[in-house]
Amino acid sequence: MECDVCKKNSSQIEIFACDGCKTRLCRNEVLSLINASEYKVLQLKSKRHLKFYCEKCTKGESFSLYQSLIEEKQKHIEAKEKIISCLETNNKELLQKIEMLEKKLQNTQNESKGTFSVVLIKPVDEQDGILTKKEIRQNVDPSKIEVSKFRQIKGGGVVIGCSDKNQIKDLRTQLEKQLGQKYTVEVPSLKKPKMKIVNINKDDVGLEDSDSTIIDLIVKWNNLFDGEDFYMKVLKKSVNNFKNINLILEADSITHNKLLSQERVKLGWSRCRVFNHVSVLQCFNCMGFNHYGKDCKSQQICSRCSGNHSYKECRSNEKKCINCIKSKKPNENLDVSHEALSRECPCLLRIISLYNKKVDYLSDCV
Repeated sequence: MECDVCKKNSSQIEIFACDGCKTRLCRNEVLSLINASEYKVLQLKSKRHLKFYCEKCTKGESFSLYQSLIEEKQKHIEAKEKIISCLETNNKELLQKIEMLEKKLQNTQNESKGTFSVVLIKPVDEQDGILTKKEIRQNVDPSKIEVSKFRQIKGGGVVIGCSDKNQIKDLRTQLEKQLGQKYTVEVPSLKKPKMKIVNINKDDVGLEDSDSTIIDLIVKWNNLFDGEDFYMKVLKKSVNNFKNINLILEADSITHNKLLSQERVKLGWSRCRVFNHVSVLQCFNCMGFNHYGKDCKSQQICSRCSGNHSYKECRSNEKKCINCIKSKKPNENLDVSHEALSRECPCLLRIISLYNKKVDYLSDCV
């Protein structure tokens, strides 16, 4: 191979080919054209960081080549701009969805942080609840109390709810002073929060391990303070689809909050996800809440279409939630087009919200 200008061959001097017209030029010719150091010419040859065009190409005799290169570059730029625009649009939509979910979660959290502010009044001697309500009306002044509920319960008792937890003390004092001899007055304590630890390696925790052993391991590996206020109880041990162990625990609010804030619980060689656990009992016969299917005396209801048949027998393509149908008030815009077992069911979410009000969560938890 020789230089097309000086006719020197490659054995005498290094030869470079033009990236445009493929004209072959020696090193000296290339240096005279690009005004570059010898190092850069060698770099051009070995690593091809730069493209080299001869004088003929740079003067426009191969203008079509330049035009095609510019058009190709422009296409790359336009493609990148489209990708960037698409990503920006998707990011904007995603951020909007995240913002909506955060607002929804915040509303749920604000509701769930409300204290379980009720007083239970039960007669010492058996009597009708109507009489209990009558005596309360006669002896208690409700003018300074924001009553949220006032209804009868089993055994002739009455439950009174207040929107402000500080009013419970005043209400309890009034009731004990006026009706203390004939009635017992009780402010129910909040429930302990629950959590679920999932996918624990069976070599670290087994079903045969005692509850006390499991609790000791959790305390040890997670630096928990086993003090006077510490409380933890194993409610359930089960094996998941991966042949690993799942645990449902009940704990004091401080321990519950600490473990949830860690996001993962340490147990030997395992680092396991931990979640807040809410217990909502739903019947698989009538789809109602707060009772088991084995105790249900109602007619069977399909969880998909609300018909009087089992889910396996359902042939309908329309989804209808029996709980939302029953709870829907006239002119209320309540969506019923979902299955009764859906986690997004408004009735289920309302029950979870009511449940959370009865749980002793910390203010910055759940």
